[in-house]
Amino acid sequence: MEVEASFNCIETQSLTTPFLVYSKPSVDERIANVWPETWVLPFRIHPLGSPAKQFHKDAAKTSLPSLKGTAKNLFDVAYVQAVTVFVPSKLTDEDWEFLIEELAH
Repeated sequence: MEVEASFNCIETQSLTTPFLVYSKPSVDERIANVWPETWVLPFRIHPLGSPAKQFHKDAAKTSLPSLKGTAKNLFDVAYVQAVTVFVPSKLTDEDWEFLIEELAH
């Protein structure tokens, strides 16, 4: 298992809940207690945190190791928008360590 992603909250423009992917794609995993309607996740996950913790995109510019001192923003390295969500991110190991520290239990 490895950290694969972190959910993105569009309303607050923040990352939340890093998670581990631990299964191959499937349509059997139904989630009914998070959103107003039931969703299907194509894989099984193990969340490392709670959506109650969020890391705003603007905070990344001064906090995330790979963005400090650059003109880039969070979504230049963490591809969480719908059209790029399954594109591998450019987050470094240091970035993941920082995000897990900020967002995990």
